[in-house]
Amino acid sequence: MRIVTTTHPYLTLVATLGERGCAVTGEGVMTLVEGVDVTSLGKKVVNTTGCGDAFLGVFASYLLLDFPILEAAKRANLAGALKATRYETRGSPSKAELEKEFETLEKVTQRRPVPRVSTGVWPVRRR
Repeated sequence: MRIVTTTHPYLTLVATLGERGCAVTGEGVMTLVEGVDVTSLGKKVVNTTGCGDAFLGVFASYLLLDFPILEAAKRANLAGALKATRYETRGSPSKAELEKEFETLEKVTQRRPVPRVSTGVWPVRRR
């Protein structure tokens, strides 16, 4: 990701990092959006099939709803995590379920001293 964003700083890239969350890059900056610990929601991981698909679908949907990219990434991380708590391989969380769990997650993570989003700046070569 670093090579591409350094040589093409106008691109925005998103990379999923599994349970660790995702990385969003653009304009020479990489932002890590922390993954979701489903145990904090009282759930457990049972099947990771389709988590990336759930992530991508929710990420694209929230961008189309004009959410900022990092907010879309947070909800996409949650969608992938919730998908992992289901035995079936089809079906992602509904928007209503996602928003309900997002509110719960926000309350749970407010009690933690760990930052949920971190940003690092890379030097950008201009041509």
